[in-house]
Amino acid sequence: EVGPILVVNRNGDYDAVAAKERNNLGTIWNSWQTSWSGVVSTRGETQSRVTSKDEATVTSTGTRSINTVRTDKSRTGVTTSISLRVDRESQGLRTVSKAAIPFMRSKTITFTGENFKPKTRVYVFFNKTDVNAFVTPSSSDFSSDSSPILNSPLITTSTGKISGTFTIPDAKVGGNPRFPTGEVLLTITSSSTNGRIGQDSGIGTSGAETYSASGLLETQQETIIATRRAIVNRKTTEQSTSSNSENVGKWNWVDKVEQNRRRNWPDPDPGIGESEPTHGPSYVAPGKDGYVDSSGGDVGVGDPGDPGAGYGGPGGGEVSIGTALCWVARKVYGEDNEKWIIYREWMTTQAPKWFLNLYIKYGERFAEWIDDKPFVQKIIRKWMDK
Repeated sequence: EVGPILVVNRNGDYDAVAAKERNNLGTIWNSWQTSWSGVVSTRGETQSRVTSKDEATVTSTGTRSINTVRTDKSRTGVTTSISLRVDRESQGLRTVSKAAIPFMRSKTITFTGENFKPKTRVYVFFNKTDVNAFVTPSSSDFSSDSSPILNSPLITTSTGKISGTFTIPDAKVGGNPRFPTGEVLLTITSSSTNGRIGQDSGIGTSGAETYSASGLLETQQETIIATRRAIVNRKTTEQSTSSNSENVGKWNWVDKVEQNRRRNWPDPDPGIGESEPTHGPSYVAPGKDGYVDSSGGDVGVGDPGDPGAGYGGPGGGEVSIGTALCWVARKVYGEDNEKWIIYREWMTTQAPKWFLNLYIKYGERFAEWIDDKPFVQKIIRKWMDK
């Protein structure tokens, strides 16, 4: 009998190698290397701004380009790992115990009998125990079954011959009959109860033979020495990445200058609600050849509807249109909004003359009056937009 294998474990060099490679385990990367870098897309931006002064309006247009730059990088590294290998070395079999066998071990016995009563059903007994369940006829010549199996009927031939096999059941299996070692009688008889066959007990047939079993049970065991060894694995690995960045260029500004039209206008009235001076014009009214004040003096010559005509004031000097006519419009729109310039053009070219005279006389003072009145400015702005 062979017992279970005895395995003796030895550490070998595994622990020493694992301690040596402890700081190298995992992946150690080299530095990133740029493999490609270039512009992948370009877009433009545009801005404009308007700056207005008395003599000119400057429209500035700025452009700049924004480039998207893609940079591809890669790096290499070494990945280190440790795997376990167990070397198994057999030391062979050795006897670990010897003991006398108390019961017969399982074994198949072949039996052959002659001179039995022909064509008679017979039964097998081993040590006076019915063992027909463990008997198999050798062929259909010795059984009524065409294909005999275990526990098939055992029948003698016409010449009184019988043949078959008997398997001693395993004594270690619970429920099986156990037979002690030594000499045991194997009986084949026509009596199903193993009764006596003779002249006094009736006509029948039987035969017997002694089976002897003895020995020692020797148990052997194999010893295997298992040695743990370390296998260091290193492999090269690669990694790549890609990133985008924007390169913003400088603004390139182009200025377009438009000169403001100039007219000669009289100075506005000293103030709203103040007494009118007797030595100067109190208001401006259209005359035949130009503008006249309330005292009948000429203020200017020409047609105010003509944007190219100049108007002379009492002092004979020129006054900028941007200064003389745009007080209210600049107030409600703001200096940086070009709409006040559009309103000025309408005032000097299309507005009724009576409205132009009224604007010249009261516009500057009215603009000062609405300076802290945003609601009034909003109403005037909506009117001017029309």
